[in-house]
Amino acid sequence: MASNSNTNPNPNPKSLITNLLFISLLLFTNLITLFLSTTYNSSTCTPNFTTTTTSTAVEDDSRKSKFPPEFFASTSPQKLPLGFNRNFNSDTVHPPAGSACTLFPEDLRRYMSYDVNGSCPDDEILSQRLLLKGCEPLPRRRCRPATPPNFPPPTPFPTSLWSTPSDSSVVWTAYTCKSYMCLIERSRTQRGFDDCKDCFDLNGREKNRWTNPKSNGLDFSIDDVLKTRKPGSIRTGLDIGGGVATVLRPGGLFWLDHFFCVGDQLENVYGPMIESVGFKKVKWVTGKKLDKGPQFEEMYLSALLEKPFKDSW
Repeated sequence: MASNSNTNPNPNPKSLITNLLFISLLLFTNLITLFLSTTYNSSTCTPNFTTTTTSTAVEDDSRKSKFPPEFFASTSPQKLPLGFNRNFNSDTVHPPAGSACTLFPEDLRRYMSYDVNGSCPDDEILSQRLLLKGCEPLPRRRCRPATPPNFPPPTPFPTSLWSTPSDSSVVWTAYTCKSYMCLIERSRTQRGFDDCKDCFDLNGREKNRWTNPKSNGLDFSIDDVLKTRKPGSIRTGLDIGGGVATVLRPGGLFWLDHFFCVGDQLENVYGPMIESVGFKKVKWVTGKKLDKGPQFEEMYLSALLEKPFKDSW
């Protein structure tokens, strides 16, 4: 009887409200989870990834269509035939090519269109145009350099020293002159200024300029240079355009002949630049360059510079 009197047939209102709140909270959190999950897997992410991949593939196809296959054969990484090489620290070699080359697809397409393992096209003008635009080094080509069709055997020594070579020894396509005689006659037929009009006249000034120099001090003779060193200790190398000083051995001589510029440039730019290299001045002679006229205020510099034995790296 006592137990029956203590039983409450009606539920506790507070307990019912608590359970309803708990169920509502559970449903609300589930809805948030479902919303976040749906959002994460929605079209805001996946299509972006697909679009990027497709865009990259289209760009690659477009790039390949601009350039001939030989360009990619020349510039793509190549596996070394013997595998990993410790000198390269890699098993792959990356051929060099100027980064600016791809900016000029039409010129590059022409340059890289040729017969593989055949003769290279006679396209020196095109090559120079690419180089002047910054495409340096040029991509390597799998062809042989163009040669004259009737290349003659070389003239024997010592006759070859002061003999004009045969015209058939040169591919003349890229040059205004088409023969050595044209080059030789420039000093008499060509108008305007050219610092090397008579350079190819081997029976003229060129024949004696290094053995019987003028008395203006700017012309060094070979004997003058050789006298600065012990007999038999000089090895000679000729470089036209500069650069030989980079491989000059310590104690070696760099002969700068008739370098010319405007007077204030020699004093403010080129003179300090040459001196900053750190070579010893064996000879240093300056003089006025008057062939175009004194109003141009041009100067010559002839110098003999010695690479130091110490601190020469």
